[in-house]
Amino acid sequence: MNENSKIPVYYKEDIFDGFAGKNILVTGGGGFLGSYVTKKLIANDAIVTILNRRKYPELEKEGARSVECGLEDFEGVRKACAGMDMVFHIGAKAGYWGKYSDYYNANVKGTENVIKACHANSIYKLIYTSSPSVVSDDCDLLNVNEEIGYAKKYLCYYSQTKAMAERLVLSANDEKSLLTVSLRPHLIWGPGDNQIIPRLIDPVRAKKLKIIGTGLNKIDITYVENAADAHLQAALALEKGSKVCGQAYFI
Repeated sequence: MNENSKIPVYYKEDIFDGFAGKNILVTGGGGFLGSYVTKKLIANDAIVTILNRRKYPELEKEGARSVECGLEDFEGVRKACAGMDMVFHIGAKAGYWGKYSDYYNANVKGTENVIKACHANSIYKLIYTSSPSVVSDDCDLLNVNEEIGYAKKYLCYYSQTKAMAERLVLSANDEKSLLTVSLRPHLIWGPGDNQIIPRLIDPVRAKKLKIIGTGLNKIDITYVENAADAHLQAALALEKGSKVCGQAYFI
């Protein structure tokens, strides 16, 4: 199932106390992970606004308010943040190819705008979606944890700009003004995925799947509902004095 409107709602019984009546902005709320976070928040009685470059009528039918705006537009982001209790910043430019300026504007400048908008609107919680690629270079990473530092050399602009953005988010953590946390899910898959699993299945069926190395290489993948649950759990744990404040976590 590749359309968000066809994503089955498996999580109506997943109760997260603490979101009822809260005004919440989800940047990239119409995307794959974003739509799951959005629907879970709505199912837990939150009042959700999603910010994307286009409208998502299927999520508006679910109860979300939709705002059309690019992350590079500070005034648009600031207005979207007005009256919000917290922000899930999921929107980003992904991929491995393209101009550096496009990645920088969406991922770094966009994140700067979200942080500034949170301050301008006295929003106290910011949950950021990062990537394990912020620590990845051309070396194997097996059994590492969050103590590993950022990569010294990045293989693509996506990883480089996501690392820059994550640094901004974590350095913005301040108990007096804004609490932040960063999550690093990897290769998200599940119902509605039209990227990861489909791109594996087709070449397997055609017997054209290329094996890199010995074929025993290991890689983390994250089920979409687990990734979405992690975001909601992080938001609830993000309280003054909590150990999660200003921290990054692999999912």
